[in-house]
Amino acid sequence: MTVSVIITSYNYGNFLHEAIDSVLQQTFNRKEFEVIVVNDGSTDNTSKVAKKFQVTLLNQKNLGLPIARNNGIKYSKGRFILPLDADDKLHPQFLEKTVPILENFPNIGVVYTHRKHFGLIQTTKYAGIYSLETLKKTCILNYCSLFKKQVWSECGGYNPNMKLGYEDWDFWLSIAQNNWDFKLVNEVLFYYRKHGFSLIDLAKENHYKLLRTIKSNHIKLFSEKRNSNLVQF
Repeated sequence: MTVSVIITSYNYGNFLHEAIDSVLQQTFNRKEFEVIVVNDGSTDNTSKVAKKFQVTLLNQKNLGLPIARNNGIKYSKGRFILPLDADDKLHPQFLEKTVPILENFPNIGVVYTHRKHFGLIQTTKYAGIYSLETLKKTCILNYCSLFKKQVWSECGGYNPNMKLGYEDWDFWLSIAQNNWDFKLVNEVLFYYRKHGFSLIDLAKENHYKLLRTIKSNHIKLFSEKRNSNLVQF
């Protein structure tokens, strides 16, 4: 198995079918990817929706996004991992245009793209060019980026203490700290739904608390005094 797409859902059953459809409609070889839906203790119809598709469903009590993603990845069979929230979607060529980079470049651990907002807001957000110093100051890439399962294993996965948000930024820093490279595909291949209060809004409310947690998680990386204020792209 080449790719495991991990879709996490907490009471997003009303959007889940669109997320799953966007994965199943990939131009990439269907035999080379699997879809795992992690139901993080939802009280809505998340499980019912997932069962309508040929996907793997994992049900757990509500433990938060970092643990939900980790549990899905632990169960996965793919060499590469793509996290996707249940309210978002992929461009049909996402896997086709990102997988070959991880396959052909041993030093690259993560491949990321630009994103398009849809729903209440219609804008395009362009990801930044990777450098470690830039990543220490701002999360320049989307949570929905393709990475090698090896890098997840090496850094211990998503940190459960990032339950309030920025779990992806913290995770990318862990990968960068292990000297992996990041590669930008200069195309819009990820669709991010804007539909009211979401996890990123919760993270913004806890911004400074989360910054302190990130620095505590990466003491060596932040040993020098630098400006680490998050600039949301």
